[in-house]
Amino acid sequence: MPAPRKLSDDDLLGTAARLFAEHGYEGTSISMLVEELGVTRPTLYARVESKRALFDAVYERAMEWYEARLPDLVRGEDPPLVQLRGIVVLQLEAVSALRESIALLRFAPIVEPRPAWRRWWRRLDDRLLGMIEAARAGGDLAPTVDPVVCKHAFWAIVNDLPNWYRPSGSLSVDGVADQIVTLLRNPSSGGC
Repeated sequence: MPAPRKLSDDDLLGTAARLFAEHGYEGTSISMLVEELGVTRPTLYARVESKRALFDAVYERAMEWYEARLPDLVRGEDPPLVQLRGIVVLQLEAVSALRESIALLRFAPIVEPRPAWRRWWRRLDDRLLGMIEAARAGGDLAPTVDPVVCKHAFWAIVNDLPNWYRPSGSLSVDGVADQIVTLLRNPSSGGC
């Protein structure tokens, strides 16, 4: 009898993320996970107590990645447009680093979000609004654009990046980030 397959975190979470992204939370079964991973149910359940716990682990791993990269790319001492550019770069890097997991973060929740997730997204949303207000006050964004409208438009752009940006394509991370920031700039300071 062959030895049981050892199940790494990368295999488990990567496969679960891909299946959740392809089939949705409800459409992904434990049987699908077991078959795709090539393990037995007891092996899977030795690692996670439920499908929801597995989804949570995938989501939290992606959030931890964002948390780790955010301070390097979005520094409070940088000018607001540099901070906004940092958020764009973060999302572009996530396209490669998080692959299927990113689909679980971008749209309306697949499952009821945990309170900690809501708090994290609220803090980031508030921080983004502060960047936009500071950029507007400094003349980098048009004074006629409502900061809340700008915030929602910015999130729409950033959250759409995984739908079309390809790391192996002709557009570089820096090139895309620079173009998006140019779109936001006040026309009198060199924007659209």
